[in-house]
Amino acid sequence: MRKTALIITILVSVAAITVHGQDSEFRRNLETKVDLFSDIWQSTPDALDAATINRGINIYSMYNFPIKNTALNFQIGAGIGIHNLYHENTLSKDDNGVTVFGAIPDTLADGSNTQVDNAKLSFGYLDVPLEFHIETESALRAAVGFKVGLLINSLSKYKGDDYTSDHAGTIKVKQKDLDNTNNLRYGPTLRLGYKWIDVFAYYSLAPVFEENKGPEMYPISVGISVVKF
Repeated sequence: MRKTALIITILVSVAAITVHGQDSEFRRNLETKVDLFSDIWQSTPDALDAATINRGINIYSMYNFPIKNTALNFQIGAGIGIHNLYHENTLSKDDNGVTVFGAIPDTLADGSNTQVDNAKLSFGYLDVPLEFHIETESALRAAVGFKVGLLINSLSKYKGDDYTSDHAGTIKVKQKDLDNTNNLRYGPTLRLGYKWIDVFAYYSLAPVFEENKGPEMYPISVGISVVKF
């Protein structure tokens, strides 16, 4: 279902660009926005040893609808959002099927310290953002909006020492389509900028895991946005 929705969206987008590719007005009102941000994860469980910096990216195409006789514009678009949570934990389910984080042992069987090279959760969304923005003659601008996203990919990665075995060595583990995840995410957005660069923020109103089936944690995203006309 998720892959079908993504394919349909891509095909519709390509068709729209093909049809309107020679339309100068269409090109003038189409923007590409790239958000580079870090997620500040809220309501994380005590067992989670989360990183301070959690890199993420949004890539959107937005169509601009000027509101006549005002400096206000309305934009709607579609794109992809990727959120990451870097940590040094295990991820599993308890006896009730609830997703939980556990601790990775500090030492290995041979007494050496456990080395974690890369451990993270990653969530990919197909987003529909809406924004109202105003731009002054001096190219200063501000925008408030809201976006809704459909989860199209979720995974857990681990690379580091094999703490599960008595034998020395490293392992790579990847788990796709995580259980107990929320299919939808949504929340308000804010932008403040000048010309082609903005300061960007997003506040998720939905946790990444379903209620009572995992930690009720959610991201606040803060970063910069580059706008390409």
